[in-house]
Amino acid sequence: MKRGGGRRYYRPEDIDLLRRIRGLLYDDGYTIKGVQKLLKQESGRSADGAEKASLQAADGGLGDSEKAALRQILAELEDIRKLV
Repeated sequence: MKRGGGRRYYRPEDIDLLRRIRGLLYDDGYTIKGVQKLLKQESGRSADGAEKASLQAADGGLGDSEKAALRQILAELEDIRKLV
């Protein structure tokens, strides 16, 4: 969205989506087309289901400690979202 004077306005949901896309690209090794396909598949699901599906898709080759760290980060982000 754009505000007065042509400045862009990003909602918290927009920022969350951008962070998620960045994580999928740089941390999980997805291609741009892969991220597009994943997001398109998830568009019909509920928000909670989409987050769980992205974790399941992203944790394919991770160890238990890495999975635990990702779960902790997700919980912290969800707490931040509630505050905003």
